[in-house]
Amino acid sequence: QSFYSRAVGAISWAGTGTSDSIPAMLSDGEFVFTAKAVRGAGEGDRIKGAREMYRTMKRLEGAV
Repeated sequence: QSFYSRAVGAISWAGTGTSDSIPAMLSDGEFVFTAKAVRGAGEGDRIKGAREMYRTMKRLEGAV
């Protein structure tokens, strides 16, 4: 997978949770959570946190 391929879901790549080594291609109005916030949503677990973030996103998308 290249940096610029379309990706859906969590991205794992070289670097750390704070290294800013993955370029993000975002649409107007989109944003990215920090790795720390994702871990916080999962009580320290990144995978569980991502699942929780997606549940929240889907709930919020349904509200508009």
